[in-house]
Amino acid sequence: RVGGLSVVCEDTASAANVFGQLKATVRRNYSSPPAHGAFLVSRVLNTPQLRDQWLSEVETMRLRIIDMRSRLVSVLAQKVAGRDFSFILRQSGMFSYTGLTPQQVDELKDVHGIYMLRSGRVCMAGLNEGNIDKVCDAIASLFAH
Repeated sequence: RVGGLSVVCEDTASAANVFGQLKATVRRNYSSPPAHGAFLVSRVLNTPQLRDQWLSEVETMRLRIIDMRSRLVSVLAQKVAGRDFSFILRQSGMFSYTGLTPQQVDELKDVHGIYMLRSGRVCMAGLNEGNIDKVCDAIASLFAH
């Protein structure tokens, strides 16, 4: 895995404190991370053909997530009468808050085998043409009783 963390601080002193805490955390967790991931990122970002391919793939995923968010709202509008899920369209990124309660999320998991965070946060990248109707049917069932 490759990851990054950005922390915005008010001033240099705060940034130095945060950096010190992060260094201590990293040291406790794994001391010296493997360089392989950083090497791969550097190679992709510094090779024009690979960078273009990566940017194209990111754009494809971005558009797919937007499409799945739109489809989720559209199908929910058809299946859940009297509920407005359009607020999901105003969200962006890989995750969306559904407005479902922890109890409703538990029911999705226990009854339908659909998993999301108990906060109602769902990974939009996990939705696809093959499961969107099942997910929407399961959400609709939460409002049927």
